[in-house]
Parts: sequence; structure tokens; C-alpha cells
Amino acid sequence: MLLVQPRLVNDRFSDAGLLLDFRFGNRAMLFDIGDLSPLSPREILRVSHVFVSHMHMDHFAGFDRLLRLFLYRNKTVHFFGPPGLTEAVQAKLNAYTWNLLDEQSHDFMIAACDWTPAGFRHSRLFRARAGFARQDTASNPAEGNILLDDPDFRIEAAMLDHGVPCLAFAFQERSGSMCKSHS
Repeated sequence: MLLVQPRLVNDRFSDAGLLLDFRFGNRAMLFDIGDLSPLSPREILRVSHVFVSHMHMDHFAGFDRLLRLFLYRNKTVHFFGPPGLTEAVQAKLNAYTWNLLDEQSHDFMIAACDWTPAGFRHSRLFRARAGFARQDTASNPAEGNILLDDPDFRIEAAMLDHGVPCLAFAFQERSGSMCKSHS
């Protein structure tokens, strides 16, 4: 049995987006976030990780919907993408006025990382309680092309040429990864 159920967010000739919904636990991942309107709020709120291939509009326009749904929740969403992703996240967040957020607000956080074949270039944290001010964080060294190494799966990346830095992603389940709680 597969650990995840993959589903295209839009039809194949529309905005890019792939939802990987985990069968067990309250978790999902998105690969590219073009138009997210076909997803229900419940589906989006399961997302823990977002992998952005490049910064063209049809791969990143859904950021605002994701932000709006998570804003008043205590959760962290991890973003991985090519060089320029952390600046794009910061630019989106800087486009809004956050004067109603303070230390009493929900602590929604965006942890964003730029990746190159040489490893993680930038790691930045944006916290609602801090008005989404950028906080540079230490980059964990990447092991080769591995972006995320989970006990149940691994996500790898490769750099492509699309006129801009662009990543291709591979999701690999580990054999025998089903925990006892999954049965």
C-alpha cells in the first residue's frame, strides 16, 4: 500500500500543483503552488511542506491563499525551492501590513530554504508574531541532492535550466516504512 495519495491540483494544462496526501496522520505536501482554489481549506491546512520548482506565476500564485488559511494557526510550513525562493516569500509577506500581529498572535511560521546542487544557500524564518520580519537561520548542510530525509520517505532535487533556476523533485518512499500505528 502506498504511503501517499498523489493528486494533481489542476488539470494538466493549467497551473502547476501536485498534492501528496498522506494516508496516515494529518499531513500533506504540495509540489508547486499555482492556483490552489480546487483544494479545500481542510486539504490545504494539512500541508506541512511546500516544494517550489521555480518562481513563475503559475508555480507560486497560490502562496497568498495558503498564507491566508494558515495565518491564525500555530503551525510551521516548510518551503523549499531554488535560489530566490526566500526573497520571493519575503516580497509576498512585505506586500501586506501586519500591524495587527504581535506577541499575543498565533505563531504561524514559514521556514524557507533556497537550494542549489552545492547545498542550502539561504534558510530564513518568517514568524507571524514578529510581523513576518525575516530571520536568517543556520542552514543545515544538505547531503547531496537530498532536501528532506524523513523516516518514511526522501525528497531529492536536481537543478534544471528553464531560463531561470528551476528544480525537479523526486519523492521516494522507503520500503518497510509503515509504522505499527499505520496498520
